[in-house]
Amino acid sequence: MGTVAVTGASGFVGQNFLSYVEKGSSYKVITLTRRPDLSFSAQGFPSLDVALSKCVAVVHLAGKAHNNGDGSYQEYYNANTKLAMNLAKAAIKAKVRKFVYISSVKACRYNFAMQQPSEDDLDYEFESSYGRSKAAAEQELREICSGTETALVILRPCLVYGPGVKANFASLLKLIRIPVPLPFGAIKDERSYLYVGNLCDGILRAIESDGLDDSGYFISDSDDVSIARLTKVIRNRLGKPVWLIPVPKSLLRIGARILGFSAQMEKFLGSETYSSKKFQIHAKWHPPFSLELALQETIAQPLKPESALRNVALR
Repeated sequence: MGTVAVTGASGFVGQNFLSYVEKGSSYKVITLTRRPDLSFSAQGFPSLDVALSKCVAVVHLAGKAHNNGDGSYQEYYNANTKLAMNLAKAAIKAKVRKFVYISSVKACRYNFAMQQPSEDDLDYEFESSYGRSKAAAEQELREICSGTETALVILRPCLVYGPGVKANFASLLKLIRIPVPLPFGAIKDERSYLYVGNLCDGILRAIESDGLDDSGYFISDSDDVSIARLTKVIRNRLGKPVWLIPVPKSLLRIGARILGFSAQMEKFLGSETYSSKKFQIHAKWHPPFSLELALQETIAQPLKPESALRNVALR
């Protein structure tokens, strides 16, 4: 089926994608290594141009994640915007057929009052430099790829989880594993998550599908889930009592404020959902892993100390 060039191969998503491609497709993979001058090299090839000339697609995963410290906007712009621009130009020069850019839901506005995002509304005044740099990259890539032989596809994952995940989802798993009652029984607010296996499968579909444009696509699991349901599924899989106490959200907010973790609590209490229906229709794709199977795979490996976990590359 051809050869695919992949950046960010040493990251959480990158490692999983390489494994998924090896086990579930006939693609060959060339891994690209980022250089200090915001370009890439390919081991075993005299130049990036030669490496890309062998490829039918580029999957760009590399960048600066939002949980790697705040940093300046210039740092995020260089890592998430300029780097992608430089690689896209090289791909166009080599006449690569498809450039798959892994952006983020954070590149778009989210209307919390309406509890829905705007899939076509990039946010240049976002609360984080991360989201702003991702939005800028999308716009720049559209302009660079327009009218060329290289088709651009933009995927916007929500929070990605799977075996070895860290950051917010790892903290949540640790909390759920503790055999004590949790006060989430009354919380019905749902959030979107994305199992890394579903993301890898979606990336492969983005490479192969001719029905996609450069408008940008949210990608998420089939099911949105509340913290109560998440706790129930995980504890059932672990063979532990569910132990959910229905505490009103108002009391949870007061308690969180007193204890100094209001921001963390809001991640449990508020709804934030992203539908991948547009991608599913245009790409003729459906997430192959159910929530139950994805969580089973995620909790099958004991959580390592946080210092030993790899950074989550996407949010």
